[in-house]
Amino acid sequence: MGRINKYSKELKLKVVHEYIKGIKSLGNIAYELGCCKETVRGWVMMFKECGEEVFNDKPHNKSYTKEFKETVIKEYFEGKGSIPDLRVKYKILGYDTLRRWILKYNNGIILSDYKPMSEVYTMKSRKVSYEERIEIVNYCMANDYDYKSTANKYNVPYSQVYAWVKKVNENGYGALEPQKKGPKPKNVIRPKTPEDILELENERLRRENERLQIELEVLKKKHRLKKRANTQRLN
Repeated sequence: MGRINKYSKELKLKVVHEYIKGIKSLGNIAYELGCCKETVRGWVMMFKECGEEVFNDKPHNKSYTKEFKETVIKEYFEGKGSIPDLRVKYKILGYDTLRRWILKYNNGIILSDYKPMSEVYTMKSRKVSYEERIEIVNYCMANDYDYKSTANKYNVPYSQVYAWVKKVNENGYGALEPQKKGPKPKNVIRPKTPEDILELENERLRRENERLQIELEVLKKKHRLKKRANTQRLN
């Protein structure tokens, strides 16, 4: 059984048509759904290229072989398509999936076959000490934020690993300490509404996407220069 899709096919089709017809902007749709604009943009591009079948529920998570990843990365560096173009061409649904492959490839990290581990998404929570939470977060970070393998190794849900890593990145390791029951201290400043939380998360995603785009452009330029130097050497 695959991962439960957060957004149904019907909802995706509805918002895609609203955008295409000019009823709503990407920003408005993303705000209402609690996701980033690039996610909605990806749905629109996939729909235009492949039709509504692209949103059909899959029986299991899609697998990507090492050879497949290297083929897509090669096309990117050869200028045969941008990241959005290649995502549509090869039906790579995850917004940051291809970006991560490219960054790993250029950092000398060996790409491997992707084998879905659906059980990590439905795994029941267990009691985890503060010390073990730190160990789990450190392991995940040291392994290129591989949430799935971390969840599988420590027998905890994927969502729990993701939440702990997010807490540490935003507020440090102290955020992993178990919360005491009872009224929250009045001096703790927290976003007052869900809209505030969503706005902060969207801003974080925007900054992260900008950083990734800059890194990719630098790497792409280095690749072109290296290729040109090799060509001149052969001539």
